[in-house]
Amino acid sequence: MDVGKVTRMDVGKKFPERRREKRFKAPDGTFAIGDESLAPVKDISMGGLSVEYCGMDAKNASLSKLDIFYASNEFFLEGVSAQIMSEVVVLKESFLCNAVLRRLGFKFGRLSQTQKEHINNFIQRYT
Repeated sequence: MDVGKVTRMDVGKKFPERRREKRFKAPDGTFAIGDESLAPVKDISMGGLSVEYCGMDAKNASLSKLDIFYASNEFFLEGVSAQIMSEVVVLKESFLCNAVLRRLGFKFGRLSQTQKEHINNFIQRYT
């Protein structure tokens, strides 16, 4: 997954909205797991989600599947096809991490009917 051509590193710059579905704020305790890394989910829609993490840029990431879980209500969705669509620097440095705080935007790939139903139920119940 080459995100080099879509990586957005302009702090504070506004970009045109490209999403087709409305995003909803994810409740605290919602996480995405991919390639053995864990990141809090900031928002979610039927088309994708975004996470924030401290670390290096994702230009060379080869992530293709995410697991999504919500700790408070035992929600767990495994093996969601996803592609990195954007990367934005949120903070250059913070007291929480010495690295850069980044937000990654993911677009879901082809979802099974069951995965669609689970994501829809999550949005309806918890956002």
